[in-house]
Amino acid sequence: MIENISTVVSALVAVGALAVSFVAHRHQVSRARLLDAKEQRLEAAERLLAQRQAAADRQAVLTQASMIDSRVEWTASSLVDGLTTPELKITNQSSQPISALSAWVAGERVDSVSGGLPAASSRTFPLPLGTSLNTAPGDPDVAFTDAAGIHWRRDGSGGLFEGTRTDTGEWTWGPREGPSVVLASSTGTLGGVSVASSHRAMGASCLIPVAGLILLIAAVWVVFFR
Repeated sequence: MIENISTVVSALVAVGALAVSFVAHRHQVSRARLLDAKEQRLEAAERLLAQRQAAADRQAVLTQASMIDSRVEWTASSLVDGLTTPELKITNQSSQPISALSAWVAGERVDSVSGGLPAASSRTFPLPLGTSLNTAPGDPDVAFTDAAGIHWRRDGSGGLFEGTRTDTGEWTWGPREGPSVVLASSTGTLGGVSVASSHRAMGASCLIPVAGLILLIAAVWVVFFR
C-alpha cells in the first residue's frame, strides 16, 4: 500500500515538474517573440530615421544647385527698331558663387557661356539670332559647379542631375532630382522663355480681393455708424 502511494506521489511530482517545465518553456518562447518583435520595431525605426537623415542630407546638398535659375529672354535691339535679340539669363540666387558655367539651347552648345557667377547675381549671354521663341520644355540646359565642388546640370523645368567625370574627361549624369528650394521668379516663364505679362496679370488679380475688402468696410460703416 505504501509502495503504491509512493509511486503515485512520484508520478504526480513528475507530472507537476513536466507541467512547470512546459509552462516555463511557453513563457520563454512568448518572451522571445515579444523581444524579437520589439527588436524588429526598433530596427525599423532606426532605418526610418536613417532614411530621413539621408534625405535631409541630400536636400542640403541640393540647396545651392536649386537656387540657380536660367531662362531665354528677348530684348529690344538698341540699333534696329522692332528687332528683338535672344539672350540667355543665368541667375545665382544663392549666397555662394558657382563656376564652370556651360549651357545648351535646343540641344546646341551656347559658346558664349563660360566662367562663373558670384552670389546673388545674374549674367546674360547672347544667343544666335536663329534661336526659336518656342524653346523646348527642358531648355535651356545649364551646367555649373557649386561651392562644394559638385558639378550639376539643370534643365529648364528645374530638374537637377549630379555629374560624374569619366576617365576620358566627359560628364555622365545621375538620375533627375527635384529642387529642394522653389525659386520665386519676378516674371513668369513658358518653356524657359520669359513672359513678363504673367507678372502683371498676377498683380491685377491681387487687386480684386483688396477692392472687395474696401467695399465691405464701407458697407459696415454705412450700416452701423450713420
